[in-house]
Amino acid sequence: MGNKMYRVHLAREGEGIIYCGDYPDYEQAVAVAESEPDGLPEFCWDNARNAGHQAGMEAPPPGREDDDPISWHGKDGYYCVVVVHNEEQQ
Repeated sequence: MGNKMYRVHLAREGEGIIYCGDYPDYEQAVAVAESEPDGLPEFCWDNARNAGHQAGMEAPPPGREDDDPISWHGKDGYYCVVVVHNEEQQ
């Protein structure tokens, strides 16, 4: 059973991570990363979890991210796709 998703982050050097969503397949995650979406900055994640959302955006769901992104995207290469494993299913 599939217990991994593909997470998109905006990760500019020297700045905090911005969560842009989780997707069931790699191709969809790449398409989203290439579109350079807005996201939710890491410093807002706790507030978003407590309230259910912040400015209409949710915080990343629980899961264990791989240490390294599997690909980088966007005009300047700051959007990454990383595999996230759903800990609840293990």
